[in-house]
Amino acid sequence: YVGAVLMHDPVRDRILLTGGAQDPDRPDSLWAYGMASGIWTDLAISFPLHGSVAAGIDPEQGRAYAVRLDALVRKLVRLRLSDSGRTEVVTTLPFRVGAASAFVAASGILVIAGGAAESGALSSAIFLLDVNTGAVQTLALPDATNLPLARMRHGMTLQSDGSLLIAGGVGPAGEVLSSPLRVHLNPPLITPVTAVSLRAVAMPAMAVVGDTTMLYSGRTADGSALRQMLRCDLTAHCVRDDLDLVPSPRTGSFLAVSATRRAAYLLGGIQDDLMAMRPAPDMWSLSLVT
Repeated sequence: YVGAVLMHDPVRDRILLTGGAQDPDRPDSLWAYGMASGIWTDLAISFPLHGSVAAGIDPEQGRAYAVRLDALVRKLVRLRLSDSGRTEVVTTLPFRVGAASAFVAASGILVIAGGAAESGALSSAIFLLDVNTGAVQTLALPDATNLPLARMRHGMTLQSDGSLLIAGGVGPAGEVLSSPLRVHLNPPLITPVTAVSLRAVAMPAMAVVGDTTMLYSGRTADGSALRQMLRCDLTAHCVRDDLDLVPSPRTGSFLAVSATRRAAYLLGGIQDDLMAMRPAPDMWSLSLVT
């Protein structure tokens, strides 16, 4: 499940999984992990499961949204969680692989940043998809030309102040990036994050709880996977936790955080050697207290 999205649904005490599946014989479907039962369930709802997916959830409104970015036609799927009612609308989003996404529930905007175009060229564009209308806009960012925005396999999270934090990834020359960026949507503005020294990593797992951004692992420039959890505040000051023994070093895993359960949940990824493509078929929980 490289390129999947985990969506935390606190109203129903579960985590939803979409995107990333590589098995062509597995049908598109939405999966749910019950945090009380510890059981994964196939919800048997047609929802994008394969490939590079951008997705978001509005738990209060009981709706989830997803679009497969590497499909021939990029359709936005809108799902009502109460009765599984779904609608589709064709969007004008361009083809992308390895883009990062974040959902702004307050305005109904799915933000999609970077990624590789069909030609293989990396993009620096940030798109805003209105999940209510299906309309797509490009975020016009002033003074962004000299910043390393063109990247893929990076992480992006929505912060509690409404800004977006972009971290890690792979640049146009194949270099692994360490330069984090902060993006403001209104008014549009992008700035480098200079108050933190992050190790260059590709495919980090990122999630937010309150004012804290959690960033797990990633692949370094020499191809090795890390076993680290960074906890960063809004000023981008980070504290590093070196996790002892478990889980195994990995890259490309997925992270979701439950504020009510005060725990982070880490799913899958690729273990140790990226070239070997050895999947990590496991899930871990990490106490935010201890």
